This record gives sequence, C-alpha cells and structure tokens, in this order.
Amino acid sequence: MRDTVLYVGGFGLPDRTASALRALGNATVLRLAGYQVLIAGKFPEIPEPRLQPLQVEAFDCHDIRQPLPGVARIDYTVSPGNIRALALHMGVERIAAIMAYNYPGFGLHRLLSLGRDLGVPVINESTEWYGWEGVRPVTNVRRILESRWRNTSLVSRAGNLLSTSHWLEKRHPRVNTLVVPFVLDPAWSCWQAPPNDSWSDTRDVLRFVYSGSPGLGMHKDRLPLIVEALDRLSPDGAGFRFAVVGMAAQEYLRSMPQHSALLERHAGSIQFLGRMPHRDAVGVLKAADFSVFVREQNRVSDVGFPTKYAEAATCGIPVLTNRTSDIADYLVDGRNGILLPDCSPAAIGHGLQRALTMSREALDRMRALAAKETSFTPSSVGAADAGLHARTADAAMTEPMRILWTVNIPLPAASEALGLAKSPFGGWLSTMTQRLGKQPGIELGVVMRAPVRELRSVEVDGIRYFALPQTGKGGLDARSEDCAQVLAEFKPHLLHAEGSEMAYTRRMLEAWNGPRLLSLQGVINGYEPFELGALRPGRMLASMRPRQMLSALALVLNKRLRFDPRLRGERETVAMADHIMGRTPWDKAQAWALNPRASYHHCSRTLREPFYALRWRMEASDRHSIFIGNAASPRKGGHVMLEALALLRREYPQVRLVIAGERLDARSRGLRRSIGYPAYLGDRLRELDLAGHVDFTGLLDAQGMADRMARCQVYAMTSLIENSPNTLGEAMMLGMPCVSAYAGGTAGMAREEAEALFYRAEDPVALAYQIKRLFDSDALCARLGEAAHLRALQTHDADANLQDLLDAYHAILQPKDMP
Repeated sequence: MRDTVLYVGGFGLPDRTASALRALGNATVLRLAGYQVLIAGKFPEIPEPRLQPLQVEAFDCHDIRQPLPGVARIDYTVSPGNIRALALHMGVERIAAIMAYNYPGFGLHRLLSLGRDLGVPVINESTEWYGWEGVRPVTNVRRILESRWRNTSLVSRAGNLLSTSHWLEKRHPRVNTLVVPFVLDPAWSCWQAPPNDSWSDTRDVLRFVYSGSPGLGMHKDRLPLIVEALDRLSPDGAGFRFAVVGMAAQEYLRSMPQHSALLERHAGSIQFLGRMPHRDAVGVLKAADFSVFVREQNRVSDVGFPTKYAEAATCGIPVLTNRTSDIADYLVDGRNGILLPDCSPAAIGHGLQRALTMSREALDRMRALAAKETSFTPSSVGAADAGLHARTADAAMTEPMRILWTVNIPLPAASEALGLAKSPFGGWLSTMTQRLGKQPGIELGVVMRAPVRELRSVEVDGIRYFALPQTGKGGLDARSEDCAQVLAEFKPHLLHAEGSEMAYTRRMLEAWNGPRLLSLQGVINGYEPFELGALRPGRMLASMRPRQMLSALALVLNKRLRFDPRLRGERETVAMADHIMGRTPWDKAQAWALNPRASYHHCSRTLREPFYALRWRMEASDRHSIFIGNAASPRKGGHVMLEALALLRREYPQVRLVIAGERLDARSRGLRRSIGYPAYLGDRLRELDLAGHVDFTGLLDAQGMADRMARCQVYAMTSLIENSPNTLGEAMMLGMPCVSAYAGGTAGMAREEAEALFYRAEDPVALAYQIKRLFDSDALCARLGEAAHLRALQTHDADANLQDLLDAYHAILQPKDMP
C-alpha cells in the first residue's frame, strides 16, 4: 500500500528556517489526510547515521546529506543517491510520492529521473523564484538559472506542482497543481513562547516588528523604506517603537551606511535585536501591535508567499504590508491589518500614519479579528485539500497510440538489421525515437528513405522500421504506392513527419488522410535569402580570376537549379500539416507565415548521449583553438570565419580553427572541389595564408565529435541562418564558451553576454573580437561556459522534451481521432 510521502529538501531542521516550518506544516496536513511522512532535511550538524531518524514534532527526520549507516555523504543538489537509499530502505512499494522542496534545477532534474526509474511520482514544491541579491555574480547567476529551470520546464516534466500562490498555477494550467500558502500548527512548542516586550521601554506607544531576513542587499524586503517612513512621520521617535529581529545594526549599516545618523537619532525607538532562536523571535512578535514588511511586486515576490504573514497570523498579530502574491486573499484592509497598494514611500507613509492614529480600542478589535481569522492552521487548510493525487508524467491512453514517424535518413538503430551503412547524422532522431518507443501506451513506427531496391521492414527494440526505396532527382522522393503500403500495414493514429524540405515528406503526407504533425528542422523558404552566405557572385565574376569566376557561376547555378525548385514543394508540404512542431521563435514565425491555420506545438531537441556525459575544462583544452560545426555551404559562414581567423592571427600566432567535416581536397567532392564552394573556401585559405592554421576532422561519430569539441577553447556558430543548430546546443551542454551569430533561432537558445557572445552574422571583425574576449579572459570563459551548461540542461532536458512530445500527441489525438 502506497501510504508514505518522502519529503526532501535543504530546509534547516528542527525549526531553524521558514522552509523547515513549511515542511513540518505540510507534513502535518498530509498526516491528517492519512499519510505517513518521512522527512529528510539538514540539521545544524549531521547526526550519527546510526542514531537517525530523529524526532521533530513527532515526525521521523533524517539528514539528507547522510541519512543512513553505510551511506556516503553526498551533495543532494548534485546526486539523488541518498534519496534512492532512503526509498529502498523504506520500501519503494510504500511510497506514494517524493515531495521535493525548492530543489535546485540540476538536483531536481536528476531526482525526476530517479522517480521515473522507481515508478514513484515526484511533486515539485516551489516557493521561490530567485532574483539578484547582493554582489555575488556567480552565485546569483546560478541561483537565478536554476530557479528559472525549476519553475519552467521542470514543472511540466514533474507533472505535479505544490506552490504557495496562484501565480505558478496560472502559468502552468495543464499541470496537476495544489496551492498551499503556509501551514503552521499553533500546538507546536515554538508557538508557546509568551509575549516579550522587553525591547519596548513603554506601553504607551505603537509597537512595530520586522522579523526575518530581508535578503542580501535588502532586495527582498525593503526594510530601509520602512525606517525612512518612520523617520519622516516622527523624527524624534515619539509615538512608536520598531524592533528588527534577525539583523544586527552593523549588518544593516553595511548596506545602508547613509542611515547611520538616522539610527543614532532613533536609538531609543528603532532597535536591532540581531539573530535569535525562533521561539524567542515569536515572543517578540507576540508583543507587537503590527508585523510590518514591504516588498516590490514582481515575479520573485508573486511566486512565493511571505512566511512573515503566516507567522503573524498564527500569533494573532495584524500585518501592515503591500499587495504581493496572494496576500489580498487573506488580508482585508482595515479589518485584520493594513494593506498598502504598493511599496512606494507615499503608500508606506500613509499606512504607518493610519496605524499610528488608531485608537487602542480599534487596535484591540483588529488584533482579535487577526487571531480569529487565521487561515494557516492544519484544520484551516483541511485534510480534504491535502489528498495526495500525484500523477506520473505519462498518462497512458486506454489504447496504445500508434505513431508513425517519417525521417529523411536511415536511422543507426535499424541500419545494421537492414544491411545498411550507419550514418553519423541524425543522432538526435535516434535518441528521441528510442526513448519514445519505450513509453507505455505508444506503438511506434519509423519510415525512412533508404538506398534499397524494394520496400523492407524490420523490428528493433519494439520499434517497426520501414525502408522505402528512394527515387527522383538526388534520391529525395519515394514512390506513392510504397507510401500507401506502409500506411496500410501500420495503420497509424498520427503521422509525424520530421522535416519539410524533402519531396518524400510531401509524398507521405499526401497519402495520409488522418492527423498530420510536421516537425520543422531547417525551413528552406526562410533560408533562401541567405543561401549564398552574403557572398557577391557579381563581384566574384568581375574579378577576372578563372577559378573564382567558375565558383561564382557554380554557386548561382546550384541555387537556381537545385535549391530554388525545392521552395514550392516545401510550401506545399507545410500547407498540408494540421499541426506544426518547432522549438524557436524563428521557426514559429516561419510556421505562421507558411501555414497560419496550423496549431503550433513546442518541443526542444534532445542531444546525442555523449554530450550529456562530457564536460569542457579550460585546462584540458588547446589554447587559442576554435571549433565550428560545418563549412560545407556558403550559408554556414565558413568564409566569414576565415576572415576573422586572419584578424586573430595577428595577436595569436598559434591560433587554430577546427572544422567538422571532410577536407576541402577530399576525393569524394569531385567537380565541387574544383569550382564549387569548397574550391572558393580553399582559395580563401591560400589567399589569407591560413592553410597551416585550419584542421578538418573528417566525419566523426557522436563520441568523436564530443571529444574533439571539448579539446577546443571556443565554439563558434558562424551560420548566416539556422533554426536551432545542434552543434551550438552540444557545445553549450559541454559547458564551452560560445560565440554565435544572430541567425534565425539562435537568440532563443542563449542570452547575450550571459550564456554566449553574439555578433552580426556577416561581420568577421565582430566575430574576431568576441573570440578575442574569450581568449583574453579565463574568467569570462568559465562564467559563460557554466551558464551555457545550465541553460542547455533545461533546453535539452531529455525527459522534459519527451514529455512535451507526449503532451502534443495527447492534445492532437483527442478521442475523435482514435478508431
């Protein structure tokens, strides 16, 4: 019987932090609902494992860092190993859910994978969206990125959300969400402290208390605004006493040195009591007439719910604060407190003036109502609201969904069984199809263009693969009768076509009358203006240099005769789709332009496995080396990179450019070696005297590509147009410092100056300068690389992307589409 909740997080047990109080309160409600709760948090010192669990408010509590004998001490934000050990110790069959309190993004990412492995749903409990605090840039960037990840893609991946306000619930309407602002049990010993008014020298004044931490630099709670407002209302301190619990005066003055004279003037009316045990802080709060705090209204304050409000309500103390989060659902202005419209100096001053002019009788009435109307006790929340209805992220349909994918290359997973050579391309297709094929409730087929004489099929690892003979010019098409035969044999509920560029895709869509989903890869109608890579064929023809003139002619003819005729076919293909799947703002715009009636679904790319396992390290990279992923065509910008390399060589004589792909003199290129883009690139190499500074890798498999990329100091994405270049995502996943052209969807993959450096695509000077910045600063490389890695973990989260794909299938295949 699944009757136990494993509640885990970094909260400070037994009651050192507000997060610990929240965990204990939620655990109390879960117990009222019939669940047993095992808590894993952080004690001041790790107790001897053999003595655990310890009792806190009648709950069994372990230290999350080392919870059991024989288990190594582990950082829970990096590895879920100790959670696995606790789950196995308890018995996985007993666990109804794992509740993860404000887990950092990377830790939650791995915990969700553990939950999937164990078959146990994970509830993402999120009460914070961090903003910038203090002057610690690395810490701030990491906290901001990880909380953003926790509150965006990881919410969808978990499928279960416990939040403190309705802000996140509204943001994620399709997620199983329960909103519980705060639960505090008045019966706990910490709330039994008697009122302590020793900080006030008289009872004939109004007493305000601020209790808690205002955050680094006081960015969370705007404590200085309260101090300044009190000073304006009563410069001599007559009529009020203000106690600040949790901060010493010296700490306050480190952030607000300009208030030194003000605090001296109010030495008898404003007191900083410093940090104290929670029970003592409760005693000070109980002696107040008002608990007071103000915050800017923004995403950070709206996601959370202030513990200060719940604690004051539990003590029966009215609150003076401004509108943020869901406070207006509990605080009625003039009844159980004073609610300000905002935290402007005028609003704060007006609110404090109202409080100072209230009669003692009115204050007593307000205090009585505050005590009576508290909404944060376990009984107020109610056992009915605490029923745990956690669901796994994959809701199975009553009948398996039969999904037929169409792809443009033979996938490696089936190549050997079909007797075909394995291709190093399309690794992300193999990764996603293999993961999808393992999902319960999915029956997957994959149809591929292939160099075979007749239609063939084979089943590998539960996936049915169809190899269609490729026909037409360049082998880009297939026979209509073969397409019809595949559809008749597999009988899909949904046809999911990958890529809009090939005639074969259009042929499959034409043969199918059911729901059609088209995933955009490259959109050649969007690429068309950039196909010549900003080269100027007219100038090349006027050069009167035979090879360059031939190259210009070859580029123009290739575009006119091979590229342009495909544009109409792609437009027809996209127009056939009922649904379009993409991953960047650029492809969403292209989808709207080509087929405005189609529904758009978002699903990011899942990368090849080696890029998740390897990390770039500065000390292991070759100094002053640059990696680019492709130079096969003008739009890939290899010529722009060569111009930038010539500039960089002036300051870095040993600079090297590594280009993934075949050498320019590879025999397989035939005529293109003499007159095509490779010939033009070879000419530029010689003209710029760069031949000794450029290496070509040849064709590499995924592991070889990851290893070679990680040995370079900088990755550069030089294409003049791309949708979402996989090599940029792979470099970011490795944690490499990246420079990228503003091209297509790249600006949606990384933030400028925070996760990558950007430049205008056809500007070699700007490209060279951005690379120079990285060559000159190891600190910049480390900062950008770490931020890029964290961003890539979100964008290319394999489980989240799989869930997005499944969600799209469920949204498309309503019951009317199922036979």
